[in-house]
Amino acid sequence: MGAKSKSDIIQELFTVLSEIPDFQYSVEELYELLEQTDYKIPKKGTKLYPSTAWGKFMSEKKKSSKSMTDSKEIGAQWEIIKNAEDQTEFQKYQKLANDENVLKGLPLNPDGTVIKSTSMPLNKKLRLQLIQERQKQKNVDGEDNNDEFTKPIYSGKGVKWVSENYKQWKLNELGKNSIDTIPRAELKQFHVDDSYTKESYDESKPWYQYIETNMAYCLDH
Repeated sequence: MGAKSKSDIIQELFTVLSEIPDFQYSVEELYELLEQTDYKIPKKGTKLYPSTAWGKFMSEKKKSSKSMTDSKEIGAQWEIIKNAEDQTEFQKYQKLANDENVLKGLPLNPDGTVIKSTSMPLNKKLRLQLIQERQKQKNVDGEDNNDEFTKPIYSGKGVKWVSENYKQWKLNELGKNSIDTIPRAELKQFHVDDSYTKESYDESKPWYQYIETNMAYCLDH
């Protein structure tokens, strides 16, 4: 296997950073910050990152005030806007981001925000497409797969991982989608509440082999 590309290393780093408790930026927002620098990301055409309200705010501040180079100061201003009772200013930046995402051809939710899977890594997108095609083929073949066809899709590679089975079970318990995330601080508390450990994993746990039993998935070989 060859060395990882610069793009893959950046993606992995940003993903890890975004999962740190109390870290204020998402993966997409970190890419927006990176675009404010002279650092060039190799263009491979495998990922398309959406614009965000935070990114539009950051761009405006950088352009309008050359003296305002302290990202912490800008970040503090953004937190006030984002959490304000009056969301007028926040919605202004959100609309700018939404309009830009429409021009990029990105799929949007009904509220105008980008569907979360948009910046999904290429290998995960391919896994997702394979699962969807398998479901369609079973339906065409007339197999008795009503339940299989309506199962939520798990497009990750951790089908047999204890942590992933627990997370997918917990997302279902919380009424969330399989692609949703759980903030790390909340996840740690859930671990305590549910007596979760990687070492204790058997049929007595409701998350035991949860993905294989309750979801449509694809194993990497």
